[in-house]
Amino acid sequence: MKKCSALLLFLLGTTAMAAGPGLGCKTTGGEVETLLCSDDALAAKDELLSEVFSASLMSMEPAQRKHVRASQQRWLQGRSVCLNDPVPKDCLMRRYDERISMLQIEGRLVKASALARYDCGAAGLLEISFYNNTPVPAAVLLRDSPQREIALLQVSASGAKYVGRTFAFWSKNDSGLFSDAGKPDVQCEKR
Repeated sequence: MKKCSALLLFLLGTTAMAAGPGLGCKTTGGEVETLLCSDDALAAKDELLSEVFSASLMSMEPAQRKHVRASQQRWLQGRSVCLNDPVPKDCLMRRYDERISMLQIEGRLVKASALARYDCGAAGLLEISFYNNTPVPAAVLLRDSPQREIALLQVSASGAKYVGRTFAFWSKNDSGLFSDAGKPDVQCEKR
């Protein structure tokens, strides 16, 4: 029987879950869960997400665990937008890959593939860690605060475009363009 373990983690709010039985698909009720339980590839993604979620929580301090549990709850509720997509399965697969990537980085389950420093003039020096070893490649912007901002690779006509909650960074060769929420775009050069 396929398991919908991400839903179980959401319902239980557990900090860790041993490998084993999740929520049986016979007891699910939502449209997303029905789709998950009717497709082997989606069920496997759901199981992988459960494992990554548990592993990342184990590596975190209590305050960060609380934040990640809340973001996981929001993410689970937000999956339903895929039901309006022309190809809901593809949308869900993409969302699962994005979430797994975020959790792997937040939980420090993967190491950065590369670190680059960019001189962005008035915006200052940006230090960006690139992760090419996650399901969706990502960039993590390190600013003055200890908070790391994660941006995921998006389709771009040229170069690499990483988009996060509050910023975007396009890189091509040794230059880049940094867009910070509410501020003018800034040209950057790799140091």
